[in-house]
Amino acid sequence: NYRFATSFNDAHYAMIIEADGNAYLIDENFTKVDRIEGVTAVEPCGEAFVCEIDEKETLYVSAKTK
Repeated sequence: NYRFATSFNDAHYAMIIEADGNAYLIDENFTKVDRIEGVTAVEPCGEAFVCEIDEKETLYVSAKTK
C-alpha cells in the first residue's frame, strides 16, 4: 500500500511514500532503489524530485541513472 506515489520522472524513477511513512525511490520494475527518511511530500522535477523533509523543500537527485 502506498500513501502517495509520483509518476516516473525523466530518469525513469518514481518516488513512493508507503502507508508506514517510509519513502523510497523505485525503478520501472517497482524495485526499491533507495530509501529517503522523513519525506512528507514529493513532486517530480525533471530527473530529480523535490521532497518536503522536516517542513523544508529538498532537491533529491539519485546517483543511479539509466
